[in-house]
Amino acid sequence: MRLKARRSFRYAGRRLEVDEEFDTKSERDGVLLVAVGSAANVDLPKPRRGRPPKVTKVETPEPPKVAADDFPPPDEMEAGRFYNRRDMEAE
Repeated sequence: MRLKARRSFRYAGRRLEVDEEFDTKSERDGVLLVAVGSAANVDLPKPRRGRPPKVTKVETPEPPKVAADDFPPPDEMEAGRFYNRRDMEAE
């Protein structure tokens, strides 16, 4: 893994200076050095500066409206239609 030192430190028996590029012994060493902030990955592109891209609003369609006439009034509903859990019997 190719890295660039962000600060001077000792790695693999030698002293690295700031902005010096070096290869790590293993992938794990590279991930660790990047995580603690001692090095930066050379292969990754630098983040872009400036304005972020514009976010456009997407309008969602309204759900269809249901008329009140589609449902019967509560007093006309069947009494046996609803049940309680305690009324249920296991088979």
